[in-house]
Amino acid sequence: MAARCLPYVCFTVLILLRICMEAQAGLLGPTRDAEVEALKEIGEQLGKKDWNFGIDPCIKDTSWLTPLPSNSGEQFPLYNNSVVCNCSKPEDGVCHIEKIFLQGEDLAGVLPPALGKLRYLKLIALSRNYLSANIPREWASMQLEHMSFTVNNLSGPIPSFLGNITTLQYFFARRARAWNSLRSVVEEMMARFLPYICFILLILLLCMEAQAGRLGPTPDDEVEALREIGKQLGKQDWNFSIDPCINDTNSNWTTPESAICNCSYPGGTTGVCHVENIILEGQDLAGILPPALVKLPYLKKINLDRNYLSGNIPHEWASMQLEFLVLSVNNLSGPIPGYLGNITTLQSLSLENNMFSGNVPPELGQLVNLENLILSANYLTGKLPTTLTHLKKLKELRISSNNFTGKIPDYFRSWKQLVQLEIQGSGLEGPIPSSISVLKNLTELRISDLHGEGSDFPSLRDMTKMKELTLSSCNISGEIPAYLPNMTNLGKLDLSFNRLEKQIPDIGAPTKQLTNMKLAYWDYSKMDLDQQCTVLVLQQNGNLMELVDPQLGSELNKEEVIGMIKVALLCINPSPALRPTMSTVVSMLEGKTIVDEVTIDPSIYSDELRFSALKDRFEQLQRAPTSTSGAESLLHSSDMTWVGSSSTSGQDLYRVNIDSQ
Repeated sequence: MAARCLPYVCFTVLILLRICMEAQAGLLGPTRDAEVEALKEIGEQLGKKDWNFGIDPCIKDTSWLTPLPSNSGEQFPLYNNSVVCNCSKPEDGVCHIEKIFLQGEDLAGVLPPALGKLRYLKLIALSRNYLSANIPREWASMQLEHMSFTVNNLSGPIPSFLGNITTLQYFFARRARAWNSLRSVVEEMMARFLPYICFILLILLLCMEAQAGRLGPTPDDEVEALREIGKQLGKQDWNFSIDPCINDTNSNWTTPESAICNCSYPGGTTGVCHVENIILEGQDLAGILPPALVKLPYLKKINLDRNYLSGNIPHEWASMQLEFLVLSVNNLSGPIPGYLGNITTLQSLSLENNMFSGNVPPELGQLVNLENLILSANYLTGKLPTTLTHLKKLKELRISSNNFTGKIPDYFRSWKQLVQLEIQGSGLEGPIPSSISVLKNLTELRISDLHGEGSDFPSLRDMTKMKELTLSSCNISGEIPAYLPNMTNLGKLDLSFNRLEKQIPDIGAPTKQLTNMKLAYWDYSKMDLDQQCTVLVLQQNGNLMELVDPQLGSELNKEEVIGMIKVALLCINPSPALRPTMSTVVSMLEGKTIVDEVTIDPSIYSDELRFSALKDRFEQLQRAPTSTSGAESLLHSSDMTWVGSSSTSGQDLYRVNIDSQ
């Protein structure tokens, strides 16, 4: 039966498939062969060589369609390489090319006559290329609605047959090398109306003299100052043929913003503009800080972040009325000059990531309007000057990665408006002053790597706005305060490498913002013989997970937890010479280096009797039945602290952040 009916079944299936394919043609957006061939011809005429004809132009592949940000709102961005199709034509069900965007593609061919073969084409945008010749006659029969080929090398008269394209709504040909027909029209108009034109120009000239600056010109002395500043910075691409203050989007004064002007100064000459901000971030400038900036009397903001500028801050700047000075991430060196204290209008001063050396000048205490002081990552030494206590408006202080001496000053308490305080690897000594508790507006507190005296956990109870708290390697002892769960804005907590003890407070439940926590605080010196042996036996028997506090739940990455415990065992080796370096620890925690297990070696103990006792106890526990009692006694011992973490995300447990160390 199957043999007799097979031909009919196959024929029926083929017919049905053909009907379905014709009924739903264009589902994947195929383009007609004729239009694809036309595109190949168009590409040759334009000089467009990177169209991929191995992929159908209408399936919205990125080789035919430049993706645009959903929130850009730009229909005609500066650079666009797109072929746009319409797949909803009811008459045939396939896709047809409706729009071609080839903007800023450096095309050096001609306007393609083959565009006339795309009978569904409505829009052609070929701006910012090097296309030559004139508009081809083949376009006269097209149904275009939009034509744009500004900024090309087109020439000749504007062809009259464009009048046949009655559907045309937009026609842009700005800067297309001034077609000859326009020139003849202008010459005729000039000949007829020259007397009137001259009269109008005379009136305009009188008006401009009477109300100088109506269009917002920059004073000549400021333009000359900008020329000098450009030379000193090594800035070579400022276009002085365009006034810096007229907001011309085609100039490099505003894109990206480098010189920002204010044209509305009260009491000044009507409409005259003055340079107010100089912003040159990440420009790879390799000059010096320009003394000529002092010649811009209205300048308020200087931002030269992320360049290669060298030298020091010029003394000419001492007389300026700056409000913001950002010189971070450069090659500046020498002492921070005391005459910066003369710029009492300063609100923000950022000198981080340079090579400044010497003491912080006491004159900075004169900057009574200062809100942000950032001096991190330099070679600053000495004690912080007591004059800084006068900075009552200070909201941000960052002095990490320096070589300061002395203790953390107690006068920090005078900065009641402080929001961000960062003292990591600064060279300063502990303890953390108890007076820090009065800084109730802090949202970020980062202190690490303190030498000298230890202290109890500082009182942070009233810092309810805290979002990030780092107190790492600060020689803090005692218990973790129970009020930490009440800091409901806390998102990051790092209390690693201290001498904290006893139980971890329940932080996870109320603190829903907390996504990153580090609480590594194991004090090996308080482990007695039984505790040391218990850990080693659990490791020997593969039961290290018995050390984990049950309160942490079951959704832990066991492999990461065991790796963390093994690293901790290596780090508390009685012999400092056998402890891994910090870089090795980081590598092990990242999974790049194999974590070795701790072994008993008599050479690491100071006396043979102690090693013998440890070995005997280890063997005794190893022979005993495995039980959690040893681990539990270890966990709950009042003399033992634990390595642990609590977080709203299991993957954040034991995560190492190199920047916080």
